Amino acid sequence: IPIPGAHMVSNTLAAAAVCGVVTGSLDGVGGIEAVSLSSHRMRTIDLGRCIVVDDSYNANPTSMVAALDALASMDVDQRVAVLGAMAEIADSDEQHRNIAAEAAQRGIDVVAVGTSAYGQPPAEDVIGVLRGLTAGSRRVGIIVKASRSAQLETVAAEIISAFGS
Repeated sequence: IPIPGAHMVSNTLAAAAVCGVVTGSLDGVGGIEAVSLSSHRMRTIDLGRCIVVDDSYNANPTSMVAALDALASMDVDQRVAVLGAMAEIADSDEQHRNIAAEAAQRGIDVVAVGTSAYGQPPAEDVIGVLRGLTAGSRRVGIIVKASRSAQLETVAAEIISAFGS
C-alpha cells in the first residue's frame, strides 16, 4: 500500500475483507496499490533531505502513537514530530504528556504548536526551531499532527515550502 504506517495495514485488510464479502472474490484487491487518502492524512512529501508527513487532519491518543510509530520506522537520521492539540479528549493534559513520553521513547524530538500541554512552551517560529534541531542531519523525517481545530495544515505547508527550497 502506498501509505506509510503499520496502522494502515489493518485498514487495508478490512477493505480486502469487504471486497471478498461483497464480490465473492479478491480480484479487486490489486487496486489497493492506487489508493489515496483524503487531504492531510499521512500525505508524504519527499523533499530529498527531508521527508514531511502531513497528518494534520485529526488526532487522538491512538492515532498519535500510530503516527509516531510510522515516523520511527522511517529510514532517516533524525525524526521530529510537530504536534498540536488533541481536542475533545478526556484527561487532556495527561494524554498530551503521554504522547510526549511516547515520542521520547522512540527518539523523536517534539515541537509543540499552539499548546503547552506536551510539557514545553509552544514554538513561535516552527521553521526556525526545525532548522535548529535538524542542522547537520543528512536526512530528516518530520510528521505534522493535531486535531482539525489546531489547523496545522498551514504549518505543514510552511514546512514543505521552507525545506523544499
